[in-house]
Amino acid sequence: MVPSERRKTPRSLILENSVLDTFVALDLETTGLDPQRAEIIEIGAVKVEKGEIKAQFDQLVRPEGPLPPAITRLTGISEDMVRRSPPLSQVIPFFTDFIQEFPLVIHNAPFDLSFLQKHPEICLSQRVYDSLELARLVLPRLVNHKLQTLVRFFQIEQSLHRAANDAQAVALIFLRLMELLLETDLASIQRMLKIVQGTDSSLTELLAEVASVIAKQSVLTKIRSKSTDANYLTQLFNIGGHEAVEALPGGGERSQHLDLKSVLSVFDIDGPLQQQLKGYEKRQEQLDMVKAVAEAFNQGELLMVEAGTGVGKSLAYLVPAIYWAVQNNDRVIVSTNTKNLQEQLFYKDLPELSRILDIPFRSVLLKGRSNYICLNKWYTALSQIETAFSPEERRELLPLVIWVQETETGDIAENSGFKSKLLWNKLCAESNYCLGQKCKYYQKCFVMKVRREALRAHIVVVNHSLLFSDLCLENSILGSYQNLIFDEAHNIEKVAAQYLGRQLSIW
Repeated sequence: MVPSERRKTPRSLILENSVLDTFVALDLETTGLDPQRAEIIEIGAVKVEKGEIKAQFDQLVRPEGPLPPAITRLTGISEDMVRRSPPLSQVIPFFTDFIQEFPLVIHNAPFDLSFLQKHPEICLSQRVYDSLELARLVLPRLVNHKLQTLVRFFQIEQSLHRAANDAQAVALIFLRLMELLLETDLASIQRMLKIVQGTDSSLTELLAEVASVIAKQSVLTKIRSKSTDANYLTQLFNIGGHEAVEALPGGGERSQHLDLKSVLSVFDIDGPLQQQLKGYEKRQEQLDMVKAVAEAFNQGELLMVEAGTGVGKSLAYLVPAIYWAVQNNDRVIVSTNTKNLQEQLFYKDLPELSRILDIPFRSVLLKGRSNYICLNKWYTALSQIETAFSPEERRELLPLVIWVQETETGDIAENSGFKSKLLWNKLCAESNYCLGQKCKYYQKCFVMKVRREALRAHIVVVNHSLLFSDLCLENSILGSYQNLIFDEAHNIEKVAAQYLGRQLSIW
């Protein structure tokens, strides 16, 4: 959720001493990850009032045990530095005096709290807000929600791995997350509030206040959003290429053979690839493969290719496949075994070829049903939220709310904020649950949408499991096709046996 314009929330609409802009951000540096054995070596905190950092607390702490070298390498804190510092018992009074009763904002709060709660002298009665949990809710498509990723996404100039610096980063991130949350439509905020009410999450109070502020905004002044780096957001498309062109299910008359010279010229010195693809080098092995693939298309032959790393196999089969599909108004299915290669083909190689080649084409990334959210299940779940889900499950649902409004694909792989595989089983699209055209969300269904587009695409990228599942279902998913490319073909036997084989047992 990174809008080009955002609503400005007037300061007068935010309550006095509201956590939306008044809090203490806290971070600790420790000698390790286990609170039972590791110790605090630095406490950093910044006090934010009315959206501005007003004061800072920064204190090294002398541990009882030695300082591990790995911690010194990570933080720059040396044994000599901590040995000249006071013990934690002397630091605690100054620390508690600094934070007073201000709400606390901590990134991955359970970790820091596990260290603080070891010491009965530190009595934290105020609300604690976890910026990690909030980031997963507000930015579900971020590649991950580590502190350094959020710093880069929001383009905050801040060095990390020292407590005071990290605390300042947490404060700035929390304020930016609040801005994004206040931009969200009221219906989504109310939906999140409904989900979280009745749990012990501190987000209940925060979301209630956000809803109140948004509801009060009768006049919305639009201003340009602060800069963010969209490179840290997961891709939001599974349909690529040119809208104006499409293939025919089953192909056309297949009368046009590939011109080998024309296809090979793409890979020539001073050809389109070398001119526009950074780091491209002409390789004879790649040219040999391009020629073999093109001839296999022309002759309607089976072809098996084995090529080592660095040959450029993907481009060697994609370029002839694209030219063949477009010239013959046909479809080519490309099947991979791994998600990494599937995403490399669709999000890297195919967009580059779409930009470089002089021939427009369409491509689609198609996955199995269980990868997509079922809108009927989702909205049914929301209507039964209090009875169908435990408090913990309800908290885990929160990163889906904004994502469902944003996503164009419904593919859960986009959503790094959602973690529960068990919960996903209650929400994903399943054939035995699908109502088909009787479903009121049929026209918006992510599965039906991408399958319809796959029938019109020249290049359809799938995985081996979906391909063989489709064979078992007599091409009910992919439709008819004549041309198929297996990449990572050494995995075919295992997958084929799983879907096409029969299993005998003495039991």
